[in-house]
Amino acid sequence: MDDKCLKLAKLAAIAVDFPKTGVFVNKCLKLAKLAAIAVDFPKTGVFVKLLTSYKPKVYPDFMNTDEHITYKSEKIIGRLYRKIKSASDEDNSSELISLGNQSSYDRQLNALLGQFRVDKEGEVVTRHICSLGSYNSRKQGEIKERLKNAYYALNKKYRRSFEEIGGHLSQLSDDERNQIYESKAASWYQVTYHPK
Repeated sequence: MDDKCLKLAKLAAIAVDFPKTGVFVNKCLKLAKLAAIAVDFPKTGVFVKLLTSYKPKVYPDFMNTDEHITYKSEKIIGRLYRKIKSASDEDNSSELISLGNQSSYDRQLNALLGQFRVDKEGEVVTRHICSLGSYNSRKQGEIKERLKNAYYALNKKYRRSFEEIGGHLSQLSDDERNQIYESKAASWYQVTYHPK
């Protein structure tokens, strides 16, 4: 019965939001009564039948549906929906992507360090690898060279990922591109050096 209550709640939200109508329109009042009856079904045994006349032809944008025709809701729910949606799209997406890149980089770096039995990334960056062990100098030179190449490839991969903006790159001005890169750099820095 929960499914029917949910449908009635959605229908009521749509009816209340529809332009030039409101809570006290006959249809909204009927839907509210039907919802109350549906909620009480387990106690009363009274079954609610949904009429096709209640099915809306258009839906407000806050219903977030691709299957139906939608309109931009100007009532409070629609305005709140768009404000929250734009805030979450802007704020979280770059941080989540940066966090995903950071954890992926960390996993691959740790695998690389483990493969060559090196303790710290700093040893690879400075090429002063203390933890290699006691190989002869020729063998140690080969290992350092392979490690350097693997580390370079890993950094190149993530540099490309950083520089990737999207398909619309050619349509952006230099200032817009720089602003995106600065924002991305700040986000990558934040998740790397100041994780929550």
